[in-house]
Amino acid sequence: MLFNSVTFLVFAAAFFAVWPLAKGVSARHWLLMVSSYIFYGFWNTPFMLLLILSTVVDFWAGKAIFGAKTRRRRNAILLVSLGYNLGVLFLFKYANFFMDSTRGLMGLLGVDVHMPFIHVVLPVGISFYTFVTLSYTLDIWKGEIEPEHDFVKYAAFVSYWPHLVAGPILRAKQLLPQLDKRRRVNAQIFYQGLFLVAFGLFMKVVVADNMARYVERVYNYPFPVTFGDAWVATYAYALQIFGDFSGYSGIAIGLALWMGFYIPQNFNAPYAASSMSDFWRRWHISLSQWLRDYLYIPLGGNRKGERRTYLNLMVTMLLGGLWHGAAWNFVAWGGLHGLFLAAERLLGIRPRPGARGGWGLGLILRRLLIFHLVCVTWVLFRADFKRAKQILGAMAGFVKPDAVGLYGTSVIAAILALTAATLAVQFWFADKTLVSAAKAVRLSRPGYILLVAMLLLLSLLARGGQGAFIYFQF
Repeated sequence: MLFNSVTFLVFAAAFFAVWPLAKGVSARHWLLMVSSYIFYGFWNTPFMLLLILSTVVDFWAGKAIFGAKTRRRRNAILLVSLGYNLGVLFLFKYANFFMDSTRGLMGLLGVDVHMPFIHVVLPVGISFYTFVTLSYTLDIWKGEIEPEHDFVKYAAFVSYWPHLVAGPILRAKQLLPQLDKRRRVNAQIFYQGLFLVAFGLFMKVVVADNMARYVERVYNYPFPVTFGDAWVATYAYALQIFGDFSGYSGIAIGLALWMGFYIPQNFNAPYAASSMSDFWRRWHISLSQWLRDYLYIPLGGNRKGERRTYLNLMVTMLLGGLWHGAAWNFVAWGGLHGLFLAAERLLGIRPRPGARGGWGLGLILRRLLIFHLVCVTWVLFRADFKRAKQILGAMAGFVKPDAVGLYGTSVIAAILALTAATLAVQFWFADKTLVSAAKAVRLSRPGYILLVAMLLLLSLLARGGQGAFIYFQF
């Protein structure tokens, strides 16, 4: 069920019509759980079983870990949770990738190996809800939280429909306590949510879906392209993926506000980053924090010497790339980010807290450099190795004589102007989140309604098509 669909509009209208009637805590938990399963069931009803099984396994594991008398038993139960969740994720997302990779490696060694192909469909959002349930059992194992004893409440947390299929990746301590203490939704909160939902739809339908048409024209073209087209298409993809993912997160946060809940911001002007480590504090924040807390720090973080720190950075980013997709181009994308982070550490480059805003020439140049490095890595995120090689070669100036120009002057000018405008806005609001921006909108009620109506009208009139959100595939 797409946020930008008529089906979702009907679903959301029905949910928010019933939601105020759920007065008791238990009634709200049941409504959230049932509505979330209906929401997810629109994608593929049989895959609801996987979501329910993950919920049951980790609900049991959390209580068992907490009640275990010995550390050995606690570790054994944690391994059951990890084994089940990662095993299911491996089967549906990575099994064919690893078999293909093994076949290719053995072929290079001159050994012909027959590997079966598993005919499975990737369940929508499996990487997201798997990380949600894993963080729950890991936090109990670390002693940071106590287990939830109400299964319906826990199921409502895991399957909470605004964030279920594309994040943010919520932790138990961020949402579970709120499920019992719904805030009153006053006019200010309602309008904040309305702004976030409307702005999110605008970013998705107007920006991302329209940019997608121009990205596909170049990235799906089977022949070499020109220097200008390669760069402009990559700028367009930077706008597309930001508009697509931040749009989804904005809608999710706005919907949660209408329920009286707060879920954390997932983006904070990422293209205003002044270093690559700053970029990862701003982009997909919930994933960055998850990888830091459950992978980088347990590996030793920066506590075991410089060499081990660089190794930990690379392992974390390589696995972070693999989380996004079962293909070597995603691994390369993560590895390239790992190399940039390691190089920054080696050179002593650090983000400057409290100095994120501003228009100093040095800061602007740093931000432009980081933005273009991110754009280079986006090529590997968007294309397979063969096409990425062609695009990166054209971006580096190695243009073949038979390269074809696909964009007209007006298209190039429009995309460059939109890119410049996006960077300027993010540079200006570098120290503010979308939620704080929504709070800062000080308009009269008619003015607020007019602003939102304009955003929604533009979204309805946009001709970019009704595309699925990019991160649904992860």
